[in-house]
Amino acid sequence: MVNSTLLIVAGPTGSGKSRTIDRMVSRLDMKQYVSAQIDDLVQADPDYVKSMGKLLIRMGDPNVQKQMDDLYYHIREKDGCAASKKESEAFLKTMPMYIRRVLKGGGCGLEMNAMLAKSFSTKANIVFETTGHTYPSWLIGIAKRLNYRIIMTYTLADFQTLLRRNNQRMKDAISEFRSGKKKLAPRLPDITPSVFHSRFNKVRQMLLFTIWDDKLDDPDDGIDCLYVFENMNKLKLSLVVKPRMNLQEKQNVLRDLFLIMARA
Repeated sequence: MVNSTLLIVAGPTGSGKSRTIDRMVSRLDMKQYVSAQIDDLVQADPDYVKSMGKLLIRMGDPNVQKQMDDLYYHIREKDGCAASKKESEAFLKTMPMYIRRVLKGGGCGLEMNAMLAKSFSTKANIVFETTGHTYPSWLIGIAKRLNYRIIMTYTLADFQTLLRRNNQRMKDAISEFRSGKKKLAPRLPDITPSVFHSRFNKVRQMLLFTIWDDKLDDPDDGIDCLYVFENMNKLKLSLVVKPRMNLQEKQNVLRDLFLIMARA
């Protein structure tokens, strides 16, 4: 019997995680899965939609980016997704303590955690999307305990390509929201070059950490396999990293990864 799969798709905003998901779902033969994306919940929240509509009128104001960031995290962690709060809390109370200790919080994060808990309880395949700034040991730990196959991907692109994509994505998202083509309010992260470059570097550092710090072998929060994609002009699988490497093999993998990073 094939174990259920937790697919963690990491990469900077604009790197092409959606295309990576499509590629990996096909590769791993995941015919059905639960998509766990916190941004989808936040962007659909009525208070977020209403407040973003007001903030977008003030685009160009030097203070509006901070206010958008504050709004996003307030909805995500405190007051968002209020309609599902009681149901989410009630379901999480039925879960084992080791899950409840980890999957907790407020706002739309609570609904996301309830979604993850339901998926784990039914052994559903899960696709979890993240920027990759931090290593999701909290999620992996639960999945390992439930005997999931845990696959992680990182999708990389060069800094200037990411800036260009995110600028265009921001313009398109604002235009579609204002015209009524999309009901979801846009998520507009800070893409000021200095701020975005810091986050860009954190993603790369975490990728290196995942390989060097034996996260493919850790019995508590390790993954089973890591795929590295490049996506400058075309999505390309560039590196597959498997567990139980000796020091020489690990050094060879890191050498190959630095070559990929030099291109991306």
